[in-house]
Amino acid sequence: NARRWRARAVCNGPDVDLAVLEIFASEEDPDDVEAFWEGVKPVEWAVEGPPELQSSVNVVGYPTGGRTICVTEGVVSRVDCRNYRIKTSAAAAGNLLVIQIDAAINPGNSGGPCFDDEGRVVGVAFQGLEGSDAQNVGYIIPTDIVHNFLHAIEHEGDDREYTDKGSEKEDFTELRAKRYKYSGVQEVPFRWAPLQNKSLRKLLKMPKESTGVVVTRVSPLASERYETFLQENDVITHIDGAPIGDDYTVPLRQDELMNADFLITGKRCGDPTVFDVIRETKLQKISVTLGPLPSNVPREHNLDCTPEWLVIGGLLFV
Repeated sequence: NARRWRARAVCNGPDVDLAVLEIFASEEDPDDVEAFWEGVKPVEWAVEGPPELQSSVNVVGYPTGGRTICVTEGVVSRVDCRNYRIKTSAAAAGNLLVIQIDAAINPGNSGGPCFDDEGRVVGVAFQGLEGSDAQNVGYIIPTDIVHNFLHAIEHEGDDREYTDKGSEKEDFTELRAKRYKYSGVQEVPFRWAPLQNKSLRKLLKMPKESTGVVVTRVSPLASERYETFLQENDVITHIDGAPIGDDYTVPLRQDELMNADFLITGKRCGDPTVFDVIRETKLQKISVTLGPLPSNVPREHNLDCTPEWLVIGGLLFV
């Protein structure tokens, strides 16, 4: 119906561009919120991974250009792995799976569902590219990332029961917000270099039949946090059994090659990652449960705000 409802964000994940909203009623009639759910039917999620290339999709939302519901149709153009801050290239924990579609995504579409031809949700609309160098380029968040986000807040949040009584210092809204907690995706705490150069492969004594990348830097925070982890000059040949190419790509399915970050960032919290590495000509397996690492400086000042500082060439501008 045409009734407007108030909502509050009780948890957000800037690294995955997702948030959980809670509908709340007026103070005069706290039970009135139940009316919001009358006649609402839950959607079905696609669970078999990213949709196939060229498969049909429909984006639903209320974008600019009108006040009624809008449906745009297109196809899946690409499945990629990249930083979700596509326009700003802000610091991120690693690259995540993203689906590119040619259906129009405009301001107001963000957060809306993207359906396949069977009526299942295959992603959440979140961004589009504009300008003379890009046409019909929109992005949706895959369902696996959404499910991982929901799984994380369920397991990281406080499971205590909260009542409407609250406390003397905190109201019910603040207490409910504390119940939901999201730390972030599993972070990729190392830098790598490709091994397509024959001289570099010879220096590292790489077997001819082996492929992989060499670790050039490991986060000091990761070295302190994890008892056993990667070291500089380690050659990563496999992640979770998937062979790593000399350009840090792995097969997603058939002929689709993908940046290997998604094998880490696409995991649920608490799931271990197994690295096969060559260290000083010896093969080793390293199993570690990765997680978000605290940053030396805040990655996000706040949501939807102008940065308070900028670092350029080692100089800090405030």
